[in-house]
Amino acid sequence: MSYIITDIDGTLTTTGDTPNQPYIDWLNDQVMSGEEQVIVVSARSIDRLQETRAWLQENKVAGVEAVHLNDFGGTPFATGLAFKEYKYKLLIEEFGADNIEMVVDNDADVRAMARELGLEALTPDEAIASTMDTTEEAPTAENTASRVVGLEDSAEAPDDREIIDLKELETRALPMG
Repeated sequence: MSYIITDIDGTLTTTGDTPNQPYIDWLNDQVMSGEEQVIVVSARSIDRLQETRAWLQENKVAGVEAVHLNDFGGTPFATGLAFKEYKYKLLIEEFGADNIEMVVDNDADVRAMARELGLEALTPDEAIASTMDTTEEAPTAENTASRVVGLEDSAEAPDDREIIDLKELETRALPMG
Protein backbone atom coordinates (compact mmCIF):
# COMPACT_ATOMS: atom_id res chain seq x y z
CA MET A 1 0.00 0.00 0.00
CA SER A 2 1.25 3.45 -0.83
CA TYR A 3 -0.04 6.90 -0.05
CA ILE A 4 -0.79 10.12 -1.85
CA ILE A 5 -0.57 13.15 0.41
CA THR A 6 -2.84 15.91 -0.83
CA ASP A 7 -3.66 19.46 0.12
CA ILE A 8 -7.20 20.84 0.05
CA ASP A 9 -7.38 24.54 -0.76
CA GLY A 10 -6.16 25.18 -4.30
CA THR A 11 -5.56 21.45 -4.81
CA LEU A 12 -8.76 19.51 -4.10
CA THR A 13 -10.57 22.81 -4.61
CA THR A 14 -10.15 25.43 -7.31
CA THR A 15 -11.47 28.54 -5.54
CA GLY A 16 -13.38 28.62 -2.28
CA ASP A 17 -15.09 25.27 -1.83
CA THR A 18 -15.44 24.58 -5.57
CA PRO A 19 -14.18 21.03 -6.20
CA ASN A 20 -11.27 20.52 -8.59
CA GLN A 21 -13.22 17.71 -10.25
CA PRO A 22 -10.55 16.53 -12.73
CA TYR A 23 -8.09 16.08 -9.86
CA ILE A 24 -10.68 14.44 -7.60
CA ASP A 25 -11.59 12.02 -10.41
CA TRP A 26 -7.91 11.22 -10.95
CA LEU A 27 -7.35 10.72 -7.22
CA ASN A 28 -10.38 8.43 -6.98
CA ASP A 29 -9.06 6.40 -9.94
CA GLN A 30 -5.78 5.89 -8.08
CA VAL A 31 -7.64 4.69 -5.00
CA MET A 32 -10.02 2.45 -6.95
CA SER A 33 -7.07 0.72 -8.62
CA GLY A 34 -6.33 -0.65 -5.16
CA GLU A 35 -2.85 0.81 -5.12
CA GLU A 36 -3.21 4.04 -3.15
CA GLN A 37 -4.74 5.60 -0.06
CA VAL A 38 -5.14 9.32 0.52
CA ILE A 39 -3.78 11.36 3.41
CA VAL A 40 -4.97 14.95 3.57
CA VAL A 41 -2.50 17.44 5.03
CA SER A 42 -3.75 21.01 4.98
CA ALA A 43 -2.82 24.34 6.53
CA ARG A 44 -6.53 24.78 7.37
CA SER A 45 -7.13 25.30 11.06
CA ILE A 46 -7.93 22.21 13.11
CA ASP A 47 -11.14 24.08 14.04
CA ARG A 48 -12.41 23.22 10.53
CA LEU A 49 -11.96 19.44 10.90
CA GLN A 50 -15.65 18.49 10.86
CA GLU A 51 -16.39 20.90 8.00
CA THR A 52 -13.44 19.48 6.05
CA ARG A 53 -14.47 15.85 6.60
CA ALA A 54 -18.02 16.73 5.48
CA TRP A 55 -16.67 18.45 2.34
CA LEU A 56 -14.51 15.43 1.48
CA GLN A 57 -17.49 13.12 1.90
CA GLU A 58 -19.90 15.40 0.02
CA ASN A 59 -17.48 15.64 -2.90
CA LYS A 60 -16.85 11.89 -2.91
CA VAL A 61 -13.10 11.94 -2.32
CA ALA A 62 -12.38 8.22 -1.96
CA GLY A 63 -9.81 6.40 0.14
CA VAL A 64 -9.14 9.11 2.72
CA GLU A 65 -7.22 7.36 5.46
CA ALA A 66 -6.47 10.44 7.56
CA VAL A 67 -7.07 14.18 7.67
CA HIS A 68 -4.38 16.33 9.29
CA LEU A 69 -5.24 20.00 9.77
CA ASN A 70 -3.03 22.72 11.19
CA ASP A 71 -2.94 22.65 14.97
CA PHE A 72 -0.01 25.04 15.25
CA GLY A 73 -0.76 28.40 16.85
CA GLY A 74 -1.13 31.42 14.59
CA THR A 75 -2.74 31.84 11.22
CA PRO A 76 -2.71 29.06 8.61
CA PHE A 77 -0.71 31.29 6.24
CA ALA A 78 1.93 32.02 8.88
CA THR A 79 2.33 28.43 10.10
CA GLY A 80 1.16 26.30 7.15
CA LEU A 81 4.57 25.44 5.69
CA ALA A 82 6.06 24.54 9.09
CA PHE A 83 2.98 22.45 9.93
CA LYS A 84 3.16 20.53 6.65
CA GLU A 85 6.89 19.90 7.04
CA TYR A 86 6.30 18.56 10.56
CA LYS A 87 3.47 16.27 9.35
CA TYR A 88 5.38 15.04 6.28
CA LYS A 89 8.31 14.06 8.53
CA LEU A 90 5.96 12.13 10.82
CA LEU A 91 4.35 10.39 7.84
CA ILE A 92 7.78 9.47 6.46
CA GLU A 93 8.66 7.96 9.86
CA GLU A 94 5.36 6.06 10.01
CA PHE A 95 5.13 4.76 6.43
CA GLY A 96 8.60 5.27 4.94
CA ALA A 97 9.36 7.63 2.07
CA ASP A 98 9.18 4.73 -0.41
CA ASN A 99 5.53 4.16 0.52
CA ILE A 100 4.56 7.77 -0.09
CA GLU A 101 3.82 7.85 -3.80
CA MET A 102 3.66 11.63 -4.03
CA VAL A 103 2.66 14.91 -2.45
CA VAL A 104 0.15 16.97 -4.43
CA ASP A 105 -0.03 20.64 -3.49
CA ASN A 106 -0.65 23.87 -5.38
CA ASP A 107 1.93 25.76 -3.29
CA ALA A 108 5.42 25.87 -4.83
CA ASP A 109 7.09 26.36 -1.42
CA VAL A 110 5.38 23.25 -0.05
CA ARG A 111 6.43 21.23 -3.11
CA ALA A 112 10.04 22.43 -2.74
CA MET A 113 10.04 21.47 0.94
CA ALA A 114 8.58 18.02 0.15
CA ARG A 115 11.29 17.44 -2.47
CA GLU A 116 13.94 18.36 0.10
CA LEU A 117 12.50 15.56 2.25
CA GLY A 118 12.92 13.14 -0.64
CA LEU A 119 9.28 13.04 -1.75
CA GLU A 120 7.94 13.48 -5.26
CA ALA A 121 5.86 16.67 -5.24
CA LEU A 122 3.48 17.73 -8.00
CA THR A 123 0.71 20.18 -8.78
CA PRO A 124 -2.74 18.63 -9.39
CA ASP A 125 -2.27 18.99 -13.17
CA GLU A 126 1.16 17.37 -13.01
CA ALA A 127 -0.24 14.49 -10.95
CA ILE A 128 -2.96 13.87 -13.52
CA ALA A 129 -0.42 14.01 -16.37
CA SER A 130 1.96 11.66 -14.53
CA THR A 131 -0.34 8.69 -15.05
CA MET A 132 -1.69 9.44 -18.51
CA ASP A 133 -1.23 6.58 -20.98
CA THR A 134 1.66 7.58 -23.18
CA THR A 135 1.83 4.23 -24.98
CA GLU A 136 -0.84 5.13 -27.54
CA GLU A 137 0.58 5.82 -30.98
CA ALA A 138 0.68 9.38 -32.20
CA PRO A 139 -1.69 9.77 -35.15
CA THR A 140 -0.10 9.18 -38.54
CA ALA A 141 -1.58 8.88 -42.00
CA GLU A 142 -1.11 5.12 -41.79
CA ASN A 143 -2.85 4.42 -38.47
CA THR A 144 -5.54 7.05 -39.12
CA ALA A 145 -6.41 5.43 -42.45
CA SER A 146 -6.52 2.02 -40.76
CA ARG A 147 -8.97 3.39 -38.19
CA VAL A 148 -11.14 4.95 -40.91
CA VAL A 149 -11.24 1.68 -42.82
CA GLY A 150 -12.01 -0.13 -39.51
CA LEU A 151 -8.89 -2.28 -39.53
CA GLU A 152 -7.05 -0.87 -36.53
CA ASP A 153 -5.07 -3.55 -34.66
CA SER A 154 -6.00 -6.06 -37.32
CA ALA A 155 -3.84 -8.43 -39.32
CA GLU A 156 -5.76 -7.13 -42.32
CA ALA A 157 -4.54 -3.56 -41.82
CA PRO A 158 -3.30 -2.20 -45.12
CA ASP A 159 0.36 -1.65 -45.75
CA ASP A 160 1.58 1.71 -47.05
CA ARG A 161 0.64 0.90 -50.67
CA GLU A 162 -2.99 0.10 -49.79
CA ILE A 163 -3.83 3.12 -47.67
CA ILE A 164 -6.65 5.16 -49.11
CA ASP A 165 -6.42 8.84 -48.40
CA LEU A 166 -9.37 10.08 -46.31
CA LYS A 167 -10.16 12.81 -48.86
CA GLU A 168 -10.31 10.17 -51.58
CA LEU A 169 -12.75 8.14 -49.45
CA GLU A 170 -14.91 11.22 -48.92
CA THR A 171 -14.81 12.02 -52.64
CA ARG A 172 -15.88 8.50 -53.53
CA ALA A 173 -18.85 8.81 -51.21
CA LEU A 174 -20.22 11.89 -53.03
CA PRO A 175 -23.19 11.28 -55.32
CA MET A 176 -22.46 11.38 -59.05
CA GLY A 177 -23.85 14.10 -61.31
